[in-house]
Amino acid sequence: MEAPSPPPKYIRAPGLVCPLLVAPEIPQATLDQGISGTVIAEAHVVNGVVTEVRIISGPAAFHEPIVRAMKQYKCASGLADLRLRQEFRFNTEPPAEPGDAPQ
Repeated sequence: MEAPSPPPKYIRAPGLVCPLLVAPEIPQATLDQGISGTVIAEAHVVNGVVTEVRIISGPAAFHEPIVRAMKQYKCASGLADLRLRQEFRFNTEPPAEPGDAPQ
């Protein structure tokens, strides 16, 4: 009987193992509607290639752009099996105008 394979390693700093990270595009609809939020996503990497992306939490409007971006990551090829967990923060509110600060 074979020993069970070890669980995948979780990396919370993707830049350490993936020298090429791609930023997700911000959907125009989120800008128009002022949708902001934080999305947590997990990518499964096998031999340097992102094979799967799973969204853990966050506004649905950002899910597809994050999946597309993470599937373009280029990671170190010597890594057999790991998972990257990354947090994406989107703030689509316009910056405050000078003089708009609360008194």
